[in-house]
Amino acid sequence: HSKSRHGCSRCKLRRVRCDLQAPCGNCRRRTEKCSLAPTPSGSSGAAQHIPVLSPPQWPIHTSPLQDHFAFLSLFVPALTEQPAPRPLSWTEDLFLMSHFTSATSYTLSHREADQHLWRVIVPEMATAHPFLMHGLLAVSAVHLSYLRQHDRTKYVLQSSYHQALATSQLRSVLTNITAENCSAAFGLCALLTLISMISIARRSDTERDGSDTSFVDDIVHHFMLTRGIGGVLADHWDTILAGPLRILSTDKLDDPDAYALPPNVARQFSALRDTILPALNSPESATLRTSMEALDGLELVYKNILFLHPHLPRSKLEVGVALRWMSLVPVEFMTSLKHRDTASLVLLAHFIVLFANFSNVWFLQGWCEHALARIETIVGEQDREGVKWPLEQL
Repeated sequence: HSKSRHGCSRCKLRRVRCDLQAPCGNCRRRTEKCSLAPTPSGSSGAAQHIPVLSPPQWPIHTSPLQDHFAFLSLFVPALTEQPAPRPLSWTEDLFLMSHFTSATSYTLSHREADQHLWRVIVPEMATAHPFLMHGLLAVSAVHLSYLRQHDRTKYVLQSSYHQALATSQLRSVLTNITAENCSAAFGLCALLTLISMISIARRSDTERDGSDTSFVDDIVHHFMLTRGIGGVLADHWDTILAGPLRILSTDKLDDPDAYALPPNVARQFSALRDTILPALNSPESATLRTSMEALDGLELVYKNILFLHPHLPRSKLEVGVALRWMSLVPVEFMTSLKHRDTASLVLLAHFIVLFANFSNVWFLQGWCEHALARIETIVGEQDREGVKWPLEQL
């Protein structure tokens, strides 16, 4: 074909004809970001307000293990300038489902078995459980809001609409968990937790100046979600693990004590345990014990990242391997983190640096660097030595 000097970058890379639309037809069909697409600000140059997903506030003293349903309030994002929910047409929902099965499902895992689960098994399960169907459509809309920046507002609102319906229906389901619906409930919780993680990263993406530190609160909320799900479904894990969603349970080493951290990592963990954390806490204090318990869990996660699948590059590991730390830390650690305790922030920095391994995941691109820069700002010059090592790893 004749060359187009003004075609989009993806068409040039694939050596195909570009129709020069904004975005071009090839990128629209492949649901890819097109270099010709207009920016969210539009052609006029006037700033356009884009609603940003953000978790609502939840009192830090509330324990998800005491109130098994309190965590549900965190699933529904607060949208700035959110209009009244508008029911979507069947064609809009059909498009969202088509996008989920043809595109989004492939981004949720590197493993073919997991991709098949999200592409085939979970959508089929959702036909019998409407709350799960709303969860699938919500995730699809979030993915589209990333791919199609010119329509971001529309897809963010569509995702919010389906999240609200999914959460409302899930609350009713959780009052009567059975062998027939527990797997679908777990699937929806996994999807909504994914949206929570996406909202953390996307909010960071819109606040690049580093002046805002609310992402720490967002992470605390995500910790609470993880603990809340575990509390609600604890009595049904055996049934879930015997069903089709068992492959979503996080992999872990059978005997982590049999593995030793690489020398440079081992030295840093020794420094945290022997000097850095004790210097930031009073001796024999409850906060020091909490920090040490969180550090033990973090060391376990590091070993899983390094040794769980040694034949795979780390970029091919599942993000859930790193997120497992959120279920290992004590609840008191979340309280300290909420209050911007320096020792907790230092440990959080050592956790966040793990996500540099997942920079190829669409919603985590650039997040690790921005989050660490903000933690460095929060701890200040006096305690910056505690986050020096994570920053050096980048």
